Amino acid sequence: MKEKAGLIPWIETEDGIKMLFMKSSNPAYGGSKWQISKGHMDKGEKPLATAVREAEEELGVRKSDMSNVTLVGKFKLSGDVEDYILHIYKAHMKTTKVGPHDSEVGKVKWMTPKEFMSSGRNIHIPIIKKAS
Repeated sequence: MKEKAGLIPWIETEDGIKMLFMKSSNPAYGGSKWQISKGHMDKGEKPLATAVREAEEELGVRKSDMSNVTLVGKFKLSGDVEDYILHIYKAHMKTTKVGPHDSEVGKVKWMTPKEFMSSGRNIHIPIIKKAS
């Protein structure tokens, strides 16, 4: 079974915990709802390295702004195209600033877990519940 990895950046604000999510620029890749940044693991790449790389590419965050990176868990998911194992990490961020992101990403947004529950990709909701 294929493996992917992703990372959920989070920060504490006066409104509570906020997490950074993305929407694909092409709904054929994950639909039109908010989702966790993730991607396929390159040959020989460890899950954590994949998760950080994908967050940098898709969300525009920097590894140097991350602290307390922890494993949320491994999840067996059925995506639109394939079934896969998803390794999910979360990282406390030192800033909410984000830089440029890949063209495959249409938008990025900081939101509370509750906001994600009402507008996020259904297969990612249990992951956000566990990560919150």
